[in-house]
Amino acid sequence: RIQILFEAAMFRGLLNSACKCSKVMVQTASKIVPIAYTKRFNKSQIMSCRYLSQHQNDNSLASALDGEIAHEQGSIEELPSINGFTTSLDGSVVTLSKDFDNEKIKVYLDINHMVELPPSEEDPEENPPQYLPTFKISISKPQGSLLFFCNYHDQGSEGHDVDQFIISEVSFVGKDQNESKAFTTDFGNLDLGLIGEFELYLERRGFGPQFSSELFTFSSAFEHFSYINFLKNVRKFV
Repeated sequence: RIQILFEAAMFRGLLNSACKCSKVMVQTASKIVPIAYTKRFNKSQIMSCRYLSQHQNDNSLASALDGEIAHEQGSIEELPSINGFTTSLDGSVVTLSKDFDNEKIKVYLDINHMVELPPSEEDPEENPPQYLPTFKISISKPQGSLLFFCNYHDQGSEGHDVDQFIISEVSFVGKDQNESKAFTTDFGNLDLGLIGEFELYLERRGFGPQFSSELFTFSSAFEHFSYINFLKNVRKFV
């Protein structure tokens, strides 16, 4: 019993002297007993440290954003136009519009769904980067809409023919039909003669090499423009 009381007193003494230790180990007669982490700071001190750390981290992020904005703005240009079309911007979505006889023609493009091209070997620090867009052409009459789903062919190291977009699928949507339920077919599986006629049909409506090249240029410029706006909005938020 005397030995137990002596050990208890020793144990309390060690506790009182361990206020500045993160963790202490106390040896009893039978084993080493770990003692829980002690309290180093009061609540106000802890909150003050956390605020200071957070404030410093936010300043670092703000500084990094300022640097990126300054770097990217050095290469910004005005958004190019696309001949014959009016342009409407809504976030990441671009809508091009024009009339052709009694038809309403629209082109829908979302820059969030583009493929970034690798930089050229001649200019590995190419700025801004370039992108291959995917887009949809809609030609509408009162009885429905003819839809062409298009993209650009990525030829890898062989280069990219931006003067000729590719039609991947074609669909017809009736007047009161939901587009998601309309039949869609692979354009490449059509008869070769029919493919040629569809391509001429689009060219007569302004979808030729000039449109293809201008859309490619516009898409890359708008992506860069949107990226800078993103940086500025985040900077204001931070």
